[in-house]
Amino acid sequence: MTELKGQGPFIRAEDLAALQQAGQRVVILAVISDAKDDKPLRIEGAIDVDLAGELAGPGGGTHGARPLPAVADLQRAARRWGLSDDTIAVAYDNGNGFAAARAWWTLTWAGARQVYILNGGLAAWTRLGLPVSREHSKPPAKGNIVLTAGHLPVLDADGAFQLAGQNKLFDARAEDVFARGHIPGAINAPASKSRGVDGRVSPPDELRAVLPADLGNGAEIGVYCGSGVSAAYQIAALIVLGRSAALYPGSWSAWSSDLCRPVQVGK
Repeated sequence: MTELKGQGPFIRAEDLAALQQAGQRVVILAVISDAKDDKPLRIEGAIDVDLAGELAGPGGGTHGARPLPAVADLQRAARRWGLSDDTIAVAYDNGNGFAAARAWWTLTWAGARQVYILNGGLAAWTRLGLPVSREHSKPPAKGNIVLTAGHLPVLDADGAFQLAGQNKLFDARAEDVFARGHIPGAINAPASKSRGVDGRVSPPDELRAVLPADLGNGAEIGVYCGSGVSAAYQIAALIVLGRSAALYPGSWSAWSSDLCRPVQVGK
């Protein structure tokens, strides 16, 4: 099997291609959307995944825009994608990698053991001249993966507020959005700054400038964003630095819907 150690949850396009060529059981998950094109360019053989409908449950109000899906619903979807317990799953998107990271985080939270984010996404794949298509692929044979909740840590609103009060909660939204309102005490660490100009996750030295992970040995870290999507990318970046972090799935969309919750304005 191709060596994947040292990249955390990220996999290079060349390593993914090598896995396929070696005959490994790999399912590529395309978490892509393009309102202007019903057949956007995709990695050949990739299976379509709906972020809102399959990687999240019904949202609204204090549940947030992208709450966690019911595990039974996620398991049905994952089996339809062809996932079994021995399957290697690689998620990508045609944007900034945040949607792919949400797929990685959600499946890992539910107990899938071999899930990766394609580092650099579709752009990294196409730069190597690897096979692409505009056709929707048929799912492989139905999988039999068994999923259970709780394999990654999560925060509720009270838990997020407690970490923010200790300056251990990262807000992954853009600086201007953060300045308009955030959880009091949160540290702004935009997910966009954890990516290099080539779209890949930044190397550790650059990540440390964006994600101050030295908050004390063993200190719990939390991350939130607007709806629990870009925060998943920051958690993946923290893993590259050797740190784990809890996701507040409701994120700002849930927090700001509760008028009893305090809001801090400014940088």
